[in-house]
Amino acid sequence: MKRISCRGKKKEKNFRFFQVPKMRSSTAS
Repeated sequence: MKRISCRGKKKEKNFRFFQVPKMRSSTAS
């Protein structure tokens, strides 16, 4: 369970980091 939580947290962080530049790029475009 702890492993899944750590993996989920890492995935969420990566998703948020990836979504930030994508949304910003869309607005700039």
